[in-house]
Amino acid sequence: MKMSRNYPEDKPSKHGTVRIPKDLVNAIEEFLRTDQAKKMGFLYITDIVTEGVREFLRNLGYYPTRRRFEHYNAYEDRISIIDNDAPKGKEWVDIWFTGDQAFCDRCEESECEHIGFIIQSPELIDPLKEHGWSVKDGKIVRR
Repeated sequence: MKMSRNYPEDKPSKHGTVRIPKDLVNAIEEFLRTDQAKKMGFLYITDIVTEGVREFLRNLGYYPTRRRFEHYNAYEDRISIIDNDAPKGKEWVDIWFTGDQAFCDRCEESECEHIGFIIQSPELIDPLKEHGWSVKDGKIVRR
């Protein structure tokens, strides 16, 4: 019995190839070895290049702007938000409410831009206040 196999047609790629100077590659690789890069969610050279080009085009009005942070869900012990400027696959950020202060799992800090988003969002901070949390010196702390 002869079997035939139909292969799918080539799908158009979602990516293009761009060459960048070696000195930029070296600088990006050096940055990727830092704790700052890890805290920001950058793992690969493409993450940095994509973010840089996106920001450049956004500043010139050629790339759509959107809200940086979006509330996704609230749980008893955490709030999940989406960071639209984070590299793909690293968009989810959880802010945990345990012990005596809030803690961001992305930044590994109790005071950061993700927590700042919650502080500035009445629909998020007001329910926390009702459950014994307050804002003090830019941090969310248990009263």
